[in-house]
Amino acid sequence: MFWPATRSDCLRAIGHFLDQVGASRLQLEEGDTALEARYVARAGEVEVRYATATLETLLGEARARRGTGAVGAALGYEQRLRAIGAEMDRSRGRSVRIRQFDQSLVVSYLTREGSRLRSTYVPSLLESLSSIGPNHRREPAEVLTLPAVAPPGEGEAEGRAA
Repeated sequence: MFWPATRSDCLRAIGHFLDQVGASRLQLEEGDTALEARYVARAGEVEVRYATATLETLLGEARARRGTGAVGAALGYEQRLRAIGAEMDRSRGRSVRIRQFDQSLVVSYLTREGSRLRSTYVPSLLESLSSIGPNHRREPAEVLTLPAVAPPGEGEAEGRAA
């Protein structure tokens, strides 16, 4: 499917809509021409397709809300899906599937190398990723550098000799 903006922006716009309708028990899957969603809303079970034109409309509404003080729920779908979309953007993910189980979201997608990545996003992880925000990008784990730590026993002799 063609994504008219970053996955983060598109999923965030969908998430805002889902928050507005009181959605729960989300299932979202990328098809050839649209994102297909199933969820439970106040009115019952809903199935909807988010084609490119629909996403463009939701993105336009999101742009219109910017700077108005209209903020989504603290950890609603808007923020959770934005965080997941940001992770997908970093790995150039495609062919996404998202399933909600209780408060966790199980996400699988194809990486740019073609392998299927499957992750479970628990509330504490989603909260942490959401607090980073779109302007404070994390570096991928493979490029993080950690300080060197001496193996046990090394460096102790120096401390005793002094």
